[in-house]
Amino acid sequence: MLKDKKYLKIIIGLLIGVALSATTVYATHAVFSAHQITYNTKFKFVLSSTDLQEAIDELFYKSTNCKKTKENSPYFAFGEPTTSSTQDYTTVGKNIFVAKNGDVKSLCYIKNSHLNCYDNNNYVIEKEHLKYFFGSSNCTEDDDHTYCQDDTYKCDFYNTGYISCSDLDSIYGCDITDNNDVSCDSVG
Repeated sequence: MLKDKKYLKIIIGLLIGVALSATTVYATHAVFSAHQITYNTKFKFVLSSTDLQEAIDELFYKSTNCKKTKENSPYFAFGEPTTSSTQDYTTVGKNIFVAKNGDVKSLCYIKNSHLNCYDNNNYVIEKEHLKYFFGSSNCTEDDDHTYCQDDTYKCDFYNTGYISCSDLDSIYGCDITDNNDVSCDSVG
């Protein structure tokens, strides 16, 4: 009787091992394209990625960056957003503006129909986010500061929490200080 139970356990263990191995082999051979990834949101985001890992990264940055929920949608303004500000960022009238979602303020810009927002006081995460969207080759970094510039925008992020972005074509920009003070105006 004890031998039968021992053999039964061995056989069950082998069956589970074979099943797991077959599942692992199948999963490693699954092929997806970035165009097969879909998601639903009331905001107008378009994925620009062409391969699966880029699409996953892009969705991660959009979800962690904008922090949108149906119950708590952000307000957008060129200046300090309030609860009477628009909740449709396409109606702000500027390509750089500020979003407020609860107590979190984010500096946002629209580029190629994409909304990109960066929280102040979150330097470690947001400097990587900034380099991702600008491209690392368009950025310089030292211990306490990250600066990125392309043909349309320039942004400065400091480890103190201060963030600033300017639209080079329209010559205006916004700043959010480490104390959550907001300033949007003409640049130089």
